[in-house]
Amino acid sequence: MAGQGRPPVGRARERSAASITLGHMADAPYKLILLRHGESEWNAKNLFTGWVDVNLNEKGEKEAVRGGELLKDAGLLPDVVHTSLQKRAIRTAQLALESADRHWIPVHRSWRLNERHYGALQGKDKAQTLAEFGEEQFMLWRRSYDTPPPPLADGSEFSQSDDPRYASIPRSCAPRRSASRTSSTGCSRTGTTASSRTC
Repeated sequence: MAGQGRPPVGRARERSAASITLGHMADAPYKLILLRHGESEWNAKNLFTGWVDVNLNEKGEKEAVRGGELLKDAGLLPDVVHTSLQKRAIRTAQLALESADRHWIPVHRSWRLNERHYGALQGKDKAQTLAEFGEEQFMLWRRSYDTPPPPLADGSEFSQSDDPRYASIPRSCAPRRSASRTSSTGCSRTGTTASSRTC
């Protein structure tokens, strides 16, 4: 979510607790607001999710509403939202915008903001994967920019090859795994890093 403008003088102190000061960037005319998606059904089960399109659970919907309330209370009102094509991110944005009374602003969606693609790890229990492969390999797959997880098998139930949302992605760019995490308002484990994919 991105907001424009400087806060009124009387509200500057209120906002300082909710925003990070970046030296000379504090006076920039735009603010970047990152909001992670609420808890999904697979988050609650501790499963690798990646590009599998999983819904928010009830707790996640409440978290999204609360996120919007916090944005509104802090006076951090976005002018435009960018989100992934994944319903957990889309639904989080919808609920947060509704509770912040910003349901009317433009929302742009892109597959480039999708969560990291976990390849063959998608759908697997994280604790079992850690026990099977050890902490070093587990963390490389989860956090490394240059160590992709095992590729998704052709015909996997978790493949996006027939998903119409991704029909316009060049075949050479369609992920079966990814070594990059993508930034997102509502998606990605950290929601702070930019994709290195050049497609």
